Amino acid sequence: MPPDAHAVHTGHGLPDGPRLKRIQGWLTANGIDPRRVVARRPVYVLPVPNGTIQGGLPWLIDVIVFHEYYENPEGNREQNFITNDAVMFQRTVPLKVPFPADPTTADEGTGREGPVEEAPRRSGPGSEEEQRPDQEVGAE
Repeated sequence: MPPDAHAVHTGHGLPDGPRLKRIQGWLTANGIDPRRVVARRPVYVLPVPNGTIQGGLPWLIDVIVFHEYYENPEGNREQNFITNDAVMFQRTVPLKVPFPADPTTADEGTGREGPVEEAPRRSGPGSEEEQRPDQEVGAE
């Protein structure tokens, strides 16, 4: 993660229930489907240059950087046939809604917990019944 970035989720496991709900709501408010966000990868907000302002100073915008599972048009996760892992890719989305302040105190406001992921989905008949989400941002 770049030094200027603000971690919303470090990519290490599931956050506690209240933090998970805040992350899910924040992702949704920013147009991101929490169900497709990979939990074992970090989610962070990063300021990036987007032109210059008068005087030659860089104009910065905040973007959300995360990894997302690829789903085919039928809504099934694609699988890499060599590694058997779910296909994922990195996305960068402009920040519309800032991450909400932590309503608790002390160690919970560090931004070190985060989203969750779902087990890879396989295409084909009967495969979705056999797959159960174990970690995804959209999980309850």
